[in-house]
Amino acid sequence: MKFLQIHTFYRRYQNEFYRRKQHLAQAPFHEQTKALVENGFGAGHLFSPYMRELGYDAQFIVANCPQAQAQWAREHNISTVTPQNWTLEIARHQVEALKPDILFLRNPLTFDSHFLRSLVWKPAVIIGWQAAAIPSNTDIQFIICGRRSTKPMPGFLLKRRRCPGVWPMLSRIIESRSKKSNC
Repeated sequence: MKFLQIHTFYRRYQNEFYRRKQHLAQAPFHEQTKALVENGFGAGHLFSPYMRELGYDAQFIVANCPQAQAQWAREHNISTVTPQNWTLEIARHQVEALKPDILFLRNPLTFDSHFLRSLVWKPAVIIGWQAAAIPSNTDIQFIICGRRSTKPMPGFLLKRRRCPGVWPMLSRIIESRSKKSNC
């Protein structure tokens, strides 16, 4: 089973990473991505290395990393990318090339339902995780665990804050407090 995690990293971190490891800027995509993972930034949110240990064909992408993404595009003969949309366009090419069964989006504000509707390949399961406030006008109706579909799944639209993996009582407490603090 194929698992693809698409992540974004803070630009300031990326600048510092490539300043310290200048030789990586022209390295193959796989080497750059491996070095980014091994550096440990965002380690608590990185699932793909562990999915490999469980037998998944797991891939990891830092979609807003210009050095790694430009290298991937060169390696795959992608030359028609617009400067203002390169993050979404290259990520779209990567999903189409890798054809994951499971797509995990660490930034569903960027990779929203508009992005998912633009994909020809429809992963069987799509998971989005945003650890911050989600603006009410954000189109995330397809960011769910679901089936291959281009239609919203009834009953799965985000109606309230969710706290997966948290005891129900604690989840209710967090939800009531977060409404008061608007965080």
